[in-house]
Amino acid sequence: VIMKEKGKNVITIPTSDNIFIRLFLRFGVEFFFVPFLALILKKKKLLAFGNYNLIPYPVKKSILVHHPYLVDDCALEKQSFMVRFVENLKRMYFSLQVLLFPNNRYFAQTEHFLTALKEKYNGIDVSLLPNPLTNKIDFPQLPEYLCIVRNRIKRYACINLLYVSRYYPHKNHDFLIELARHIEHTNLNFKLFITIDENKIPLNLKQAISDLPCIVNIGEVRQEELGEYYESSHFCIFPSLTETFGNGLIEASKFGLPTLAFDLPYVNDVLGDVALKIDSIDSCIKALNSFSNSPDYYKQASRAVFEYSQTFISVGEWVEKLSK
Repeated sequence: VIMKEKGKNVITIPTSDNIFIRLFLRFGVEFFFVPFLALILKKKKLLAFGNYNLIPYPVKKSILVHHPYLVDDCALEKQSFMVRFVENLKRMYFSLQVLLFPNNRYFAQTEHFLTALKEKYNGIDVSLLPNPLTNKIDFPQLPEYLCIVRNRIKRYACINLLYVSRYYPHKNHDFLIELARHIEHTNLNFKLFITIDENKIPLNLKQAISDLPCIVNIGEVRQEELGEYYESSHFCIFPSLTETFGNGLIEASKFGLPTLAFDLPYVNDVLGDVALKIDSIDSCIKALNSFSNSPDYYKQASRAVFEYSQTFISVGEWVEKLSK
């Protein structure tokens, strides 16, 4: 199906929830459809946004790699047999790609991910290119940000935590369930907002959420609508166990949301020292308690992360770096 979007011709390809049908379609697109299209249109460059590109077309290809299971053995070992089987097939596919097309250029979003790719796949040509801030969210400038923080302090009696993420096992939503259960036995008054498609929540997680009124699933939110949730929250909580970047981290920072996250390489690469590092349920509750008792402490942490967010690149800067 060919349609127009922002003046561009967009070709949509059918897909399926069945992983094997998706792989079959992927092979068809890469080995037949795209080479034919590139030949007809006489394109000299190809950009792949999805990790893999075995397109047999004689040009140098730029490939954005953003799949943590390609390198993270620890995270992969915790998955089911079927997930491990499929992910190992993907690793073989990626290794074959590196071997067959040594001139391909790859991009990683963090220093840690870049190093891991080099260690796992010999001979890979990989460069660092952090993800940009989306242009679909209306991020506040300093005057608007200061107003947002004042409004948050007025609503400080109930602390709102936000986790913007789809559901995958490594996203670690189970940590939030345990956190909510523990906080219910403290004096903290809070709400925890998550953004999971109702049709993709495992039954055990759905049941746990229904048993905890302090957790509110607002469903998967369009990027254009995320700003209001970042603005009305006090903290971003990001318990994911592995990421190649973590767009929610930089988006929250642009709204001055202090972020509670584990002391992991991707967190350090993206947020540096402005992240509020936690290592357990107890340390998370302790951090929230310290902020709930001191609005001034919250203002300082918020201002620090907002100022740090000014270093994040825009889409325009990202395209310019990609084109070099």
